[in-house]
Amino acid sequence: MCAHLLLYVVLIDPSVAAGSPAEGIAAAPWTTDQLRIAFDDITLRTARKREIEPFDVAPDLIVLYTALYDEIEIPGAELVSMRRRTKARLEDAREILSRERLRLDRQAQREKRRNLSQARRDAASTFGGGAASLQAERAQAQELIDLITATIEPQSWQDAGGRGAITYYQPLKVLVIRNSQRVHEQIGGLLD
Repeated sequence: MCAHLLLYVVLIDPSVAAGSPAEGIAAAPWTTDQLRIAFDDITLRTARKREIEPFDVAPDLIVLYTALYDEIEIPGAELVSMRRRTKARLEDAREILSRERLRLDRQAQREKRRNLSQARRDAASTFGGGAASLQAERAQAQELIDLITATIEPQSWQDAGGRGAITYYQPLKVLVIRNSQRVHEQIGGLLD
């Protein structure tokens, strides 16, 4: 079974994957005439100008594709052409399924982001929300920064000529501190 065929077996109805025949085309073995009729039918149903539903035609295409590899009495050139055209139709159906899956994945991601944004807005409105709460948050962060720089090795901070820095990163609501290990340990003890 080729890789494309395995993809369709996974994507289609479990009854087809389990080996039962597709609804539109009878199960093999077929006579040569029956195979030609089935091929003409599926070719007409999947003509490139038509909008195809992959879930409707993929089972029939799979049954036909596998039947074309059974021992049948169709001349070589015609058989090769039928196999090639059936495979092309399978690949078209696979492409449509892949695009649909990608579209659904993107839609789910957009919905997830939308829900996350709504949850953040709801949380912001619950805790005061808006620009006023952002200003209050920044003011509280600055008070904490001032307390830390005034009480924990004041000479080590940039304001006093040292190399240490402390800033508030609002999106994650964290203090970003650059200083010695000793200062970090003291801050950790202060905040615990």
